[in-house]
Amino acid sequence: MPDCKTTMTILGMSGAGKTCYLLGMYYELSAGMRGYTITTNDDDDVHLKDLYNNLNDEKGPNRFPAGTDSSVSYQFQLRCNYKTLMDFNWVDYPGGYLDRKTQGNLDDYRRVERSILESSCLFVCIDGNLLCGKNTEKKIRDIRHKCGSIMNSFFASYMDKHGELPPTAFIITKYDKCCNDTDEEEISEIIEEAFNAFFHKPDKGHSIVAIIPVSIGMNIDEEEEDVLDPLNIQLPIFMGIYFALGDRIAVAVEDKERIKKEKKEKIEKEIEKLQEIINQENDMWWFLRDNDRRDRAAAKKNQLTTQNLSSTEISQLTDFIANKSKYLDKLRKEVRQINLVFVDGEKREDLTKIENRKG
Repeated sequence: MPDCKTTMTILGMSGAGKTCYLLGMYYELSAGMRGYTITTNDDDDVHLKDLYNNLNDEKGPNRFPAGTDSSVSYQFQLRCNYKTLMDFNWVDYPGGYLDRKTQGNLDDYRRVERSILESSCLFVCIDGNLLCGKNTEKKIRDIRHKCGSIMNSFFASYMDKHGELPPTAFIITKYDKCCNDTDEEEISEIIEEAFNAFFHKPDKGHSIVAIIPVSIGMNIDEEEEDVLDPLNIQLPIFMGIYFALGDRIAVAVEDKERIKKEKKEKIEKEIEKLQEIINQENDMWWFLRDNDRRDRAAAKKNQLTTQNLSSTEISQLTDFIANKSKYLDKLRKEVRQINLVFVDGEKREDLTKIENRKG
């Protein structure tokens, strides 16, 4: 059954807000949102909530967690009405790892690299501080040099391995810092210029891009601010699960059709052999004919002709497709809240109206 873990990886340099995004996402969804919850093991649950509570209880710069000094892998379950919708892996790592191919902890670097290459969805973390000010060209240049120059090699490696890029969300973290200095039109222009390769029709499949501004609260690094008020924090995860779930359903449909085809071909071959037996007996002289053998072959042929193609495996796949499709329809409503979406470089109103993501 195509019901296994998926991997989602967030790429971002040091200080871009990857860990704070993770904490905000986990805290919001662990509390529940329109029937969706996120869970993990007890130790990680306590650890993540302690870090978030520090964010919530402290004021000013002291509220933020110390920079991650080693990679940590979390195993999450996104649930809908408390039923597991999908398991997924999440790797949190120091931003500096992306630039450590020949120095530092190479094992951790390779672990992060492997996580990226195995991801069904990528999240590219863009520090909102890079979008402050009114100089659009400077913003494009800063993002190219501080993000693209490091991340592009990973995108190229992913393309080399898979022949296509996965659905990708460019997450504008700390959006509270730049929200007064930019708008959707400029953000779209900046991301398209800085990561232009994502905005073209690929040789196979589709290029699927979302740009999602997120924040865990307005100006929360200031001493007088003490309220965490997350913005759009759930949307990247919903997007990643939506496409990963759609892929699982597509695999299940293909498996079901393949099994049915194989079973049908097997039955047709058996019927053909039985018909040969019937013909052989009919061609015999009456005193040499084995009527019992002919009648048994005819009865077996009739049985196979009317045989249902269903099987336990097909029934399981049918149930899986129906169950997951129900949740996919529900999740589609959440994904439609993403405003800035592009398919093959063209802006779309709805990320979910892709008839065939692989075609």
